[in-house]
Amino acid sequence: MKRALIVLPAHNEEVVLSKNARELVLWCAQNLSGFDWCVHIAENGSTDRTAEIAREIAAGNPRVVMSSSAEPGRGRALSRVWSEAEKKFEVLAYMDIDLSADLAALPILLEAASGGRAVSFGSRFDQGASIERSLYREAASRGYRALVRVALGIKARDLQCGFKAVSATAWQELKKYVTHSGWFWDTELIFWAERLNLSLAAVPVHWVETRDQKRKSTVKVIPTALGYLRDISAMRWRLWKERF
Repeated sequence: MKRALIVLPAHNEEVVLSKNARELVLWCAQNLSGFDWCVHIAENGSTDRTAEIAREIAAGNPRVVMSSSAEPGRGRALSRVWSEAEKKFEVLAYMDIDLSADLAALPILLEAASGGRAVSFGSRFDQGASIERSLYREAASRGYRALVRVALGIKARDLQCGFKAVSATAWQELKKYVTHSGWFWDTELIFWAERLNLSLAAVPVHWVETRDQKRKSTVKVIPTALGYLRDISAMRWRLWKERF
């Protein structure tokens, strides 16, 4: 049986962490019989009770571990945890703490990334997927996808879905290139997976923007979009400088 690590990056998520982490663990216990799984709560730079809550959850369940870092950064936390775990687990996955992606797709995501140099990613735009979110965010997401296709030549239809997995073998190759500390980490992951000719699998998901009404997204669309433009420009410069 293959071992799978499922990471929940958590930054100031005291509102939903306990409920959603426990929901995920219960779901995995009932539905992931094909994997020897572990949930890792990767708290990063929180200023609320997130770290305390994560410790309480981990103390009460042998299937849950947690780590804490003083530095915020979703990408930084994911790279750290995956790199520390790559020799203990065959499959490394993560999902956003809001559980926007329907958990029914999780076994498919893990299985698709469980062999060789494989990468799988949740897709809200491939056949079989569905989305429930605001028109504003939908337009922004589609605009970003069009931009990176032109600027970076990425073929994947969804880059930002917080629902991805890689084989440990694939991560050993990717970690040399996937270095962004923040949200652009997801785009880097897919870009370099394509560039290194890894095996990619898009997993259609049912996506609900805000499953818990108490938890609102902290992502600010306009500042994030400007940051993405800088990141894309930096990526193009890196490709030119290193002759990729």
